[in-house]
Amino acid sequence: VKSKIYDTGTGSSCFRIVWISQASAEQRAGRAGRIGPGHCYRLYSSQTYADEMEPFSAPDILTRPIDEVVLLLKSYLGSTPLSRFPLPTPPTPDSVEAAERRLTALGALEAKRQGSEIIRTITPAGRWMARLPLSARFARMLLFANQHGLMPYAVVLVAVLSVQDFFLPDVQPQGEEAESQKVSEPENLTMAGRKRKRVQLSEADGIAQARMNFLRQFVKTESDLMLGDLAVLLGAFCCFERYWAELIGTIPHSDESGISEQIARVARLNPESTMRQLVQKCGARWKAYIEVRQLRQQLTQILNANIPGLNLEIDPALPKPTPVQVEQLRQLFLVGSVCHLAAKYDLPAEGLPAKDRRRLRYAYKVSGVQEPVFIDTTSPLARENCSFVAFAELHTSSKPYLRNVCAINPAWIPFLAPHSYRVEGVCTTESSETVLPSEVTTFQLAAAAEEEEGKKKNPEEKLRFPNECLPPFYDPKHDAVLAYAKRVYFIGADLVEMATGDTAGFCVGTGLELPALHIPFPLTGEASCTTLGDREALVWSVRWFARALLEGKVYPGKKQLGKWFPKQLKTSLPPRIITRSGRAEVKELIKKMMSKRVNSKCSLESCFAEDPTFLSNEFAAWLPPSCQVEFFARWPPTKE
Repeated sequence: VKSKIYDTGTGSSCFRIVWISQASAEQRAGRAGRIGPGHCYRLYSSQTYADEMEPFSAPDILTRPIDEVVLLLKSYLGSTPLSRFPLPTPPTPDSVEAAERRLTALGALEAKRQGSEIIRTITPAGRWMARLPLSARFARMLLFANQHGLMPYAVVLVAVLSVQDFFLPDVQPQGEEAESQKVSEPENLTMAGRKRKRVQLSEADGIAQARMNFLRQFVKTESDLMLGDLAVLLGAFCCFERYWAELIGTIPHSDESGISEQIARVARLNPESTMRQLVQKCGARWKAYIEVRQLRQQLTQILNANIPGLNLEIDPALPKPTPVQVEQLRQLFLVGSVCHLAAKYDLPAEGLPAKDRRRLRYAYKVSGVQEPVFIDTTSPLARENCSFVAFAELHTSSKPYLRNVCAINPAWIPFLAPHSYRVEGVCTTESSETVLPSEVTTFQLAAAAEEEEGKKKNPEEKLRFPNECLPPFYDPKHDAVLAYAKRVYFIGADLVEMATGDTAGFCVGTGLELPALHIPFPLTGEASCTTLGDREALVWSVRWFARALLEGKVYPGKKQLGKWFPKQLKTSLPPRIITRSGRAEVKELIKKMMSKRVNSKCSLESCFAEDPTFLSNEFAAWLPPSCQVEFFARWPPTKE
């Protein structure tokens, strides 16, 4: 029997032909006996039956990922170990550990160290995710969508991704395979037979071309192309929904449906039969389409029941997402795919034969997988050179393929996957020759955009300081102090470290290296705290936030602050000394901010709400005496 085998270490799957169990063999014989009298002749020997076949098939809890089972049990058991729950067939400790690591990467569990043990407890996000009848990664996507107003699109994407094989496989040969089949035609065919064969191939090519044209319309623009397979799945399903609504008269017919078929009177008499033919003509499976529709309705009802005030409706004419929404959908997919990331395969500059260089031109590497992997040939990103992609499934047939792929920006990882990366050599100070962080960041983003477009330039021209670690800076968008490191690695759920048994910490080379000079990360995040320590990371984040306050970057639009910071500061107290010096004014300011852990605008305004005079004396020490009376009258900066 053909069985789907999962690899818990890499998350990949493959189909293998294995022997059935002895219990299944006996059950098949009994089934034949219930139909009518006769004899059962087995096509294998008794030795094979005794030696090759297992007595019983392994239960699914031992052969499949158990993320949803662990999440559900955690929601009831809390911090109680899962080993105490009386399961009929307990899973292996490795599978439980792998599931907990994946759930921690998704933010459903929180790891806390108690002595020498690590206890993982469920988070509020995990409790919300446990309510949905979905896999944990798809539930995490819906949680992100609810926070960013993407719920109508997210429900459709989750429903389509939850159904296996939405599109029909390409059964007709194309390109070189079709030419080779034409060459290998039997010579004994008559003229009429050859003509009939050519007509059949021509019709098959026409159908394949029509399907290709239908799917290509969803990836015409650059932003849609970066959405990859998700753009095709989302666009195709929305087209089918709009056309069905036009068939039954719910909405008027328009050319925006994406389907060139005209609606005749006969088609309106039996809309289901018409839709079945149209869906199959466009290359999708009818049963899969119906299953997606039903799952979409079910998810809509569950979400409306669990989220007060959502009022989500099923829109048959869902508009095409804007470029901004497309980028947010890519981020949404990354949130649910924090354990499924692939990087472009690095080809050596010399020493690789031309044949291998062509073969590995579009190859990728996945953490924990030794051999190169490839994007599925039916994907619109199969021939695109994306630096990093997120995928839904790693499937192995003749070679490992990535399915349902979407291009991502690696700079999103520290903010959307905070538990899935590690850093080395965090930069907390600046040299005297370093330019302003904002200038370097802008330059780096431009260089990264050129690299995305495939422009090959001299590395020295891309980065002004290729060997210099940039200093931290305050980012108003994320309201956090961001830092750079010499090396940044993506590790996903860190299953490689679990498989190798390396408990000493993260090992260089087990993850995917990210472009460190393009990826700032929160200075108080998990990765930097692991490297620096919680205390040191907090101290430096407070120092750089205080410097941003003195430089007028936290409240740039406030006139009362702009009047003094940094214009009226004492000449002996420039803002840069707050991250370099230990003078009395610096110590007093940092000590006061450390007492309340003030390293962001949000935490600062919380302190102002409790005490309006918070930090007034400490900041007044940086101003001349002539300005202090007016300064105290207009403090705090949140005062209108």
